[in-house]
Amino acid sequence: MATHTYEFRIGLIESGQKRCTIRKRRKSPTGPGVTLRLTGPMFAGRGKMARRPGRLLRTAVCLSVHDIVLTFDPRSYAVIAADITGPAFEGHPTCVAELARMDGFQDVRAMGLYFVKLHGPGTFRGVLIRW
Repeated sequence: MATHTYEFRIGLIESGQKRCTIRKRRKSPTGPGVTLRLTGPMFAGRGKMARRPGRLLRTAVCLSVHDIVLTFDPRSYAVIAADITGPAFEGHPTCVAELARMDGFQDVRAMGLYFVKLHGPGTFRGVLIRW
């Protein structure tokens, strides 16, 4: 079975509090049953970060992958809408604020600023990967 690696910058992976991630689609998509290597940044000394390999935080098995579309407020960049397609799942977010917390953000504005900085303004289309 395939193994896919995802890198994270926040510490909720090790504690097990973060159980999903939102990413752009990959050429080789992740699917249910795939082993996930969840890694963190590796420091190269003097505040520098090494690119590869990241420190292994944990491994997990992908439970499901859902298409997701995020819409941002054009002024504040807060996430104002999230459309998750596919069947509902345990812990399925009922509002955008719940989705932001589920993905490890303090609020919808912090989530929006992160996605706009990483992917640019406009609608974000990607996948929600659960483990």
